[in-house]
Amino acid sequence: SEQIIYFFWNISVRRNIHRICEKEAFDLIHHSTFAGDWNPSCILWNLKGQLYWGPIGGTQKVPIKAYRWLGLKGITTELFRLVITQPLRFLNRYLACKNNVKVIVANEVSKKYFTKYCNVHEAHQIVLDHVTKSHMKRDPQKAIGSGRLVSWKMWPIAIRALSKIDESDITFSLFGSGKQEKHLKHLVKTICH
Repeated sequence: SEQIIYFFWNISVRRNIHRICEKEAFDLIHHSTFAGDWNPSCILWNLKGQLYWGPIGGTQKVPIKAYRWLGLKGITTELFRLVITQPLRFLNRYLACKNNVKVIVANEVSKKYFTKYCNVHEAHQIVLDHVTKSHMKRDPQKAIGSGRLVSWKMWPIAIRALSKIDESDITFSLFGSGKQEKHLKHLVKTICH
């Protein structure tokens, strides 16, 4: 049921971000997710601005030798998962490459899977290294992020990194909800004052 909720959440976020992007242009768009690479996500959004997707994990398969511990129900579930996710995984990889999405990978399997086709960054790299003054326009800079506001999404890193960019006119819009919402609002107040 969590995957179904996530699917509809993505549709809702897409609508909201498209509405916002019709009014404003963004230089950087980051969809923060630790979801598998088969979920429909930001790569379908077709937005203007550099899009980062990830960290992407979830590409590991259950090793064949481990099937003996899964039981009949577990094996059936795993095989069903593979039949459903593999075509979607291929489609998302194709769309990410086609739309010049920068993919942030969380593990070696994801890195190997995406490196052949896409512009890949490892999760421990700071994505915002690529947003330098030479890339910035003279207009006010705008960045947007979407994802659950939970600790493993690493939103404090994005907020702190953006605060260090030597630009007085930069905005960061973050869409989501979660346990870290109060902490992130406090962090922004602390950094901005």
